[in-house]
Amino acid sequence: SDSRKLSFVDVRTLALVGSMTLDTGKAESTGPDGAGGLLLNEKDRDMVAHIDIASRKIIAEWPTTGCDQPTGMAVDPEHHRAFIGCRGNKPVLEVMDMQTGKVVASLPLGRGNDGVVYDAASKRIITTNGIEGNIVIYHQEDADHYRMEQAITTRPMARTIAYDPLSASIFTVTAEGVVDPAKEINTGPSAFYPNAYYDNSFVVLTYAPNHIQGGKEHHDQ
Repeated sequence: SDSRKLSFVDVRTLALVGSMTLDTGKAESTGPDGAGGLLLNEKDRDMVAHIDIASRKIIAEWPTTGCDQPTGMAVDPEHHRAFIGCRGNKPVLEVMDMQTGKVVASLPLGRGNDGVVYDAASKRIITTNGIEGNIVIYHQEDADHYRMEQAITTRPMARTIAYDPLSASIFTVTAEGVVDPAKEINTGPSAFYPNAYYDNSFVVLTYAPNHIQGGKEHHDQ
């Protein structure tokens, strides 16, 4: 965040229980390591910070080698793996050993990643990539080996994700965007990144990977 602070909130009371200072001005997704720690993407530094929650201190920082602008993240605590979606000129899904920071795999990804989900039951890593307009799904063969299972065309700017493991449904959202040259354009993600959206164009898109071979999409406005 711009404040360069990470805040800790008690989910039962919603009370602020502490904070810590960060070196990054672009803190992105986080993931719990399953052992009292937290991984945090530092998008502007191409780094991952490993934070001890109890002491609220950074215990390690690792470069995302070959991965520019780490944004989305999911974790597999059982195999000590972090899945990091990178937005840079060479978009990849980077698999990192979250005990050592070693990069064990780098897999092609669509441009404009924002969401990454890991489903332990199906061993799937699901990514949503808005500039490319796709969902790319990898299957975990073991801790260090992955194969592409599906790549699904969605819609431009559908980049956030929610996942229901019970129905194996993927949810993402988008809207009809427009680039108004009279307003400031964020050219970081792309040259024509929308700076306004049409009214009443917001949609929720739902996908079911198990049944998508013939193409299945449901959308609600």
